[in-house]
Amino acid sequence: MAEFARRAVVRLGFLFAAFLIPACDDSSSGAPHPLDPDFGAGGIILMDEAAGYGEVTALALDSGWLYAGGFLNDPVLGPTLRVEKRSAATGALDPGFGSAGVLSVPQEFAPTELVVSGSSIYVIGRETFADSRWRVERRSTATGDLVNGFGAGGVWISDPSPYVDYPECATADGVHLYVAGMDRVPGPVYYRWRIEKIRLDDASHDAGFGAGGVAVVAQTDRQEQAFDILLASGSLYVGGVSIGPGAWQWRLEKRDPVDGDLDGTLDGDGVLLLDHSTSMDALHCLGFDGTALVLAGFDGGPAGFNERWRVEWRSPIDGALLPAHGSGGVMLSDPTPAWDEPFGLAVDTAGLFVVGRENNVPIDSRWRIESFSPTGTRRRVVVADLSSSVDVAVEIQMDANHVYIGGKHGRTGGGEGSWRIEKRSR
Repeated sequence: MAEFARRAVVRLGFLFAAFLIPACDDSSSGAPHPLDPDFGAGGIILMDEAAGYGEVTALALDSGWLYAGGFLNDPVLGPTLRVEKRSAATGALDPGFGSAGVLSVPQEFAPTELVVSGSSIYVIGRETFADSRWRVERRSTATGDLVNGFGAGGVWISDPSPYVDYPECATADGVHLYVAGMDRVPGPVYYRWRIEKIRLDDASHDAGFGAGGVAVVAQTDRQEQAFDILLASGSLYVGGVSIGPGAWQWRLEKRDPVDGDLDGTLDGDGVLLLDHSTSMDALHCLGFDGTALVLAGFDGGPAGFNERWRVEWRSPIDGALLPAHGSGGVMLSDPTPAWDEPFGLAVDTAGLFVVGRENNVPIDSRWRIESFSPTGTRRRVVVADLSSSVDVAVEIQMDANHVYIGGKHGRTGGGEGSWRIEKRSR
């Protein structure tokens, strides 16, 4: 199995007919979901290429502030963790946070999630050394400083194996932080689904969850990795990919957030495996609109190896499709014959946004946004071919009137991308 990273875009990119829709480009007049001219420069914050190549891989929105996390290959400092705190209204940096609004730490640490709880922001990711480890930092939302008392000096490390261990996602309930991803063990089946539950105040494991605070799914015939985690309707949902002999499948779990046990109301055993095509299928994103679970990922298409966007609306109780949404509970989008893939979603009672990429040619992917009504009717599509290289929308946050999107803007002449954030009207 190739190693995955859902937010850092480093991986390869049925019964319902695909919905083919025309692309809209912001260069045209009357563009859908227009950029907010009061934010950044015409609605965009784009890092100068001279600052080094990088990518926004995580966003958090809280109390009028937008936090953006990612990595930067700084020409002076080398690989660097970068977290920004900006006004959600204007995009201006908060001078009290880090150094003039930017926390820049030279280290091999790639963040995959930002979680704000109270006066702290938790930066979740992996250390990218040969023996990569799960890492969570607790920092002050006011200053960006590490908060003592959490782990060792504000840093919690989990190193379950001497191989590649990767945390992909996290969520919090005000007392605990739930982190999910994968660990690796030797042997032919070596990627395992892993969830850890730790306290937000001191990073200690909750011994009543799983085995000593850890739930691991150890398969004998397949490899699995969690990509997203969600607390909703009193349950813990975890979504990702399950790869077995001849099949890539969506995997959705429903667990008790207290003890980590699987909840058999979902498909009888707490696990829903969905094999949508004869090739590669993966579930990337989870959301909840107050009634329905929303799932987004890709499937391989009717003939296989034509990966396309797939959004599903399912019951949070038993996982059944909700046919009143979309077309029988599903909406498909297949904008190109190449690898098209969503990476993030944001949903509330007023609607749904999904972001990702479509491929023009293998080295020229385009920034793509799709919006839906509460019942799954597709409203608008925004496609932006920002460069002749790789443009990818990776993460999204949403408030009552706007969406905030982060990702990678391809560089001039190709190669790695630049840090990009957009603010658009809903």
